[in-house]
Amino acid sequence: MKENQQLEYYISNLRKYLDKNSINENKAKQIEFILLNQFRFISNLTFKKKIDSFSRVTINKRVNDDKSEKTIDEIKKLKYPPDGAKTNGRANLIGEKILYGTDNIISALKEARVDNNDTITVSTWKLKNERMLTISPIFKNFPFIYNEAFNLNFFELRQEYIKKLNEKDSEIKKNIDLFVCFLSDCFSKDVDANNHFDYFLSSFYANRIFNFLQNGEIECILFPSVQDDLLAINIAMKYDVFDDNYELDKVEEKKVILKPNDTDSYCELAPTKYSKSFSNQIINW
Repeated sequence: MKENQQLEYYISNLRKYLDKNSINENKAKQIEFILLNQFRFISNLTFKKKIDSFSRVTINKRVNDDKSEKTIDEIKKLKYPPDGAKTNGRANLIGEKILYGTDNIISALKEARVDNNDTITVSTWKLKNERMLTISPIFKNFPFIYNEAFNLNFFELRQEYIKKLNEKDSEIKKNIDLFVCFLSDCFSKDVDANNHFDYFLSSFYANRIFNFLQNGEIECILFPSVQDDLLAINIAMKYDVFDDNYELDKVEEKKVILKPNDTDSYCELAPTKYSKSFSNQIINW
């Protein structure tokens, strides 16, 4: 079997796991064996860019030790899980410390699946130097051309991808495009919120992008928000890259009066607190 036929064979067989709730713990182990031992191909577009700022949404009761809605005072609670994630996520395996961000707070509320009456903390983080990040975008399924928040032109990204693709010979070119399309579909999968193993394909490939693509040089992955119909951009960043290059700009505490639903981005948030003052890793509300 030729290489391109092997690629088509494996991707064809893996596509059934793009269905919602198609992966449980046992299936994840089977898929992992295949991806580690039989189908190890990986490729994606990369580029350098500054990401000047982004936001995060933290649901207070999920990070407070007593599970209460009380105000968050410690900055560390607004970051990544300090001991690593307890579940698979869109761009993290169990145990990994990945920092997630967004260009759209409503999208983040949907992704986090907030409830009415939840107290949330919206943190805005800014670049503290002129660092250009090495980025790998999951771009094939983005339905828009330009994203103002991150100053990203997806038409230009696609043109750059085609240019680089055309530098390859025909068989390699076909393999790369086939895989990149599959990769985008993995990150666009609609998952069962109660089954974190359903994320396994995208979380596995995020790990490979961060640790193996370009010898582990990738620092940030941009991918579309599934809960917002792929219309917003989410960020997954290596935790040490975040720690070294970003600082807290402002925090806002809000009460969710009416949460956004799957078909409507309308929501009501009642501001309760605001601060731009921080000292010794504590928020001065």
